[in-house]
Amino acid sequence: MSHKITIVPIDSKERILLSAARLFRDHGYAATTLRMIASLSEIKAGSIYYHFDSKESILIDVLNRGIENVENEVRIRINLLPSNSTFQDKVKTAIEGHLAGMLSNGDYTSANIKIYSQIPLKAKERHKIVRRAYADYWDSLFEEAFENGEFREALNKDVFRLFVLGSLNWTTEWYDPERGSFKDLVDQVTAILFFGIFKK
Repeated sequence: MSHKITIVPIDSKERILLSAARLFRDHGYAATTLRMIASLSEIKAGSIYYHFDSKESILIDVLNRGIENVENEVRIRINLLPSNSTFQDKVKTAIEGHLAGMLSNGDYTSANIKIYSQIPLKAKERHKIVRRAYADYWDSLFEEAFENGEFREALNKDVFRLFVLGSLNWTTEWYDPERGSFKDLVDQVTAILFFGIFKK
């Protein structure tokens, strides 16, 4: 008795994740079906199960990738800084890395931002580990600044992190490289963050 062997292309997992990220971003998690993901990925619906056992499994990978890609960019850039770098140097570099990671992986980060409030509690709990680890990394930068006396004592680290990351995350929705370079974007963001908007 012969058996059919399904040959799944090597890059099919990546296509599934990218397609899912785009569909989640545009239609939301609940409205996106496995059939829609398979169609956009140009594979048979059954082939999805070669890599994932459910839509929720795809969701977790999409959410995690959105965070991990950005975190990797931040860590790499921070690690290349001289050991005597100031807090402002490190935060500007972290901002640059965060923006670079987001804008180069826009589908994943946009999906992460837009559907996070919609996803099932179980999936949110599984994803929280990756999300918390990245938040902890930023908190460590701020803690170092406090210890070095570079941070104003009146500032709340949690509020500051939420404000910074929240502001940066939405750049995927409005940043247009034709209206200004990436360097200009980083310079403008850090100038507002470090020096404010009003003349003294």
